[in-house]
Order: sequence, then C-alpha cells, then structure tokens
Amino acid sequence: MTRQSLAAVRRGEAAIVGRDEVLARLRRAVDEAVAGRGLTVLLTGEAGIGKTALLRAAARYAEGTGARPAWGWGWPGEGTPGYWPWIQVLRALGLDARLPAGAQQTAASDAPASARFQLFDDVTSLLLAESRIQPVVVLLDDLHAADEPSLLLLDFLARRLPAGAVSVTFAAQLVAGLGAGSAAGQLYQVLLPFAGQAVVSGAAISFRGSVAHYLGMLAAALGRGDEAAAHLEQAAGAHERLGAVPWALRSRYELARLRLADPRQRDAAAAELADVGREAEKLGMAGLAHDAQAHAGRAGLGPARPVLTGVFRREGALWTLSYGGVTVRMRDAKGLADLAALLAAPGREISAVDLVAASSGGLGRADLRLGSDEVLDETARRQVRQRLADLDEEIAEADAWADPERASRARAERDALVSEITGATGLAGRARRLGDQPERARKAVTARIRDMIGRIERVHPSPGAHLRATVTTGTRCGYSPPAPTSWRI
Repeated sequence: MTRQSLAAVRRGEAAIVGRDEVLARLRRAVDEAVAGRGLTVLLTGEAGIGKTALLRAAARYAEGTGARPAWGWGWPGEGTPGYWPWIQVLRALGLDARLPAGAQQTAASDAPASARFQLFDDVTSLLLAESRIQPVVVLLDDLHAADEPSLLLLDFLARRLPAGAVSVTFAAQLVAGLGAGSAAGQLYQVLLPFAGQAVVSGAAISFRGSVAHYLGMLAAALGRGDEAAAHLEQAAGAHERLGAVPWALRSRYELARLRLADPRQRDAAAAELADVGREAEKLGMAGLAHDAQAHAGRAGLGPARPVLTGVFRREGALWTLSYGGVTVRMRDAKGLADLAALLAAPGREISAVDLVAASSGGLGRADLRLGSDEVLDETARRQVRQRLADLDEEIAEADAWADPERASRARAERDALVSEITGATGLAGRARRLGDQPERARKAVTARIRDMIGRIERVHPSPGAHLRATVTTGTRCGYSPPAPTSWRI
C-alpha cells in the first residue's frame, strides 16, 4: 500500500469502481435539488454491496455544490425512539429543537391520526423552509430497519418535494420471500409510490427490474394474492415493453408460481411455468429454467428434466461452442482451455496453479517463489493495526456521545482498512508476496478467464451469461451451475 493510498483510505475516500452511471444519477438528483426541483431517489440492493459508499459519494458531491447533506440511519435494535432516522436528520440541520413537545409520542400505534399528520406537516415545512435558505440533501441509510411512522413521514415528504430544494436519497434491502411480515409491510408502503419506475442496482451498472416486480413479491409475502398478481402483471408488461426479456421471465415466473395455488388457474400456470423454463433455458438462465421446470413438474406436467447445456470442445486450432441451438467457433486461447477444464468438473475446485501448468504442458507446477517482497510489510501492518484500534475507540466514543456522522466516518475508514489488509494477506493470515507463484497464477488465470467470457458474450451471449454467473475465479477456480449439467468437452 502506498503512502498516498493509505492516506486516501484514512480520509474515507477509497475509489468507487464500476458505478459511474449510478453516481451520475445521484449527482443529477443533487443538481435538481440545487436548482429548486426536489425529488426522491431509491437505492436498493443486498447487504454489503456498497450502498452506503454511494451515499457518502453523493454527500461529498452535495457539499461541493453548496448543498447541505443531512444523514439519518435506521436501527434494528431495541429501545430505538420513534422517528429515529428523522431525529438524526433534523439534528444535523439544527432543527430538532423546533419540533413541538410530544412529537415522538405520535409514533405510537394508537396515536391520533390528526396529531401524526400535524407532525408530518411540521417536519416537511421545516425542511422546505430550510431548503430555501440552502439546498438540502437528506440521506437515509438502512431504511429497511426504520420504524413504520418514519416510512410514512418519508412518503408524506416525497409528495411535497417538488415545492422545495430538498433531495432525499434512501437505501434499503428488499426482504420479499423471507417471511419477514413487518419489514415486508413497511417496504411495501415505501415502494408503492414508485410502482411505475425501475430500479438501478447500487452494486453495478445494471437494470434491476421494475419496482412493481418487488411490490408483487412483497405483497405475496404478506399474503395479498390479488395485489401481488396485479403488480406482477404490471411488471411483466413493463419489462416486455422495455425489451428486458430476462426480467420479463422472472416476473412471469413469480406470477405463474402465485397462480398455482388457485385450482382454477393451476393448469394454465403450470403450462406458463413450462414455457418460462424453456425460454430461460435458451437464454442460459439455468437457475430460473431449473426452478420453473421443477414447479411445472410438480404441477403434473411431467418430471423436471435437467437443463440442456451444450458443446465446449477443441477441434484443432478452433473451439466449437454450442448452446441453446446456436453454434459458434473461436480460435484457440488459454482462457478457453481453462473454461473447458472447469466445465468438465462441475462443483469441484481446481487451483489456478494447476490451470497454468495444464496450459503450459505441465511446466511451472513447482511451488517456487519468484520474489520475496511482501505486498504489505510489517511496519505498514503494524501501523494499520494501530489505526484500527484507534478507530474502534473513536467509534465507541462517537456512539457514546450520539454522534452518528463521526461514527459513520470512522466505520467507513475502518472498513476500507480491513479491505486493504485482507487483500494483502492469504490463507491463515499469511502475508502475500509480490512474487508468489500462486498469486501470479491467480492473477493470470482470473484475467484470461474473465477476458474469454467477455469475448464469448460478444459472439454468443447466452453461454457467456451462463458462464459469468456460474464460474468463479481466484486461487482456486470452479464451475457451480444451479442444476445438473452435461457439457460435451
């Protein structure tokens, strides 16, 4: 780690890679707020994929434009006061003292609706008035852990945002299908105003489906069958109009699976599942194809059959790739040989060193060290460990003093340092060396497999997408399809 990169990590400025489009959309939301056109941005994705890092980047951009970022967090623990995310936001803006007495009492389930409405109007008016002095960017993280009144306040504010220079960006994990009734109900209410919009992942530059698709899954988890069917029908139609065929198949699958429970629609739903399975198979969506065919089989349309795979075979100087009824040929390359070795052993890991040895005629298997410099020397490791200890103390102190912004900055720096030191160590915490043969093999094999999958995607998208979803690389590589496979190698 260089001194410059270590300093950047300490400042919490680690680069966000591969998310330019998402960052651009967040910056546009800030620009709209600065121009007096408030709006709401929803950022979704699974835990740990970087939503908080994106929010931090948006906050830094907001500060650069002259806007005021104000943070709030959901907290899943017991004893959390009502409206906790909004209390933090108002505190950051210096507005918490202007709340009426007894405001938190309106978070109780038996609170009068009129009192809650008055509080919502007061908070919204405070934020809009503040935005006329200086644009405000409200950032709500971990909103899936917020209490229901906080979500209702967000809904209230979202409907009045065009009246002021307030931008609200919030991140949440979707919990449909987990049986989390309370969380599913809260998220359903949060997402409902966005039913006609689409979702952009915080993890990558990618389309993540219509909000209606997630609303359908949440409604199904809540036992609201009619609402779930209506949302999924809307999602399937939206995906088909957009040409998002994989997402259309997912929505059709969820809708057909829902209808299996109705005896009057069972046969039609089973036939739809079989059709979805066939179409998914052609696109290389092995997991969806397997699940759809399995449900169709259980519904009486015959046993679920294994997913058809294809041919991945070398013939002289060319390789033949057949998949989904389409055949292409590609020139010989080491990446193709690596993939063939993995496809021949589904579910079994193969070391990168063995793949390098196989491609070089058996040479290079000896466990040699071609260098001795450690990626992170002992002095740097000692400095990082000391800084981590300091950060733990800083986080504890910030939590004790109820200073969430300081705690968040410290946690961000700690996470970045842990990521750096993890990348500089191997198995059992041993220091990686710049010249380690396993490390050199890992880098070489990972690069050529990823490059080859990209080349395959350009000439034959279906197997390329299948390989990208099922092949893993690293010190040990593997091919893990979700269903039995039968490649002819």
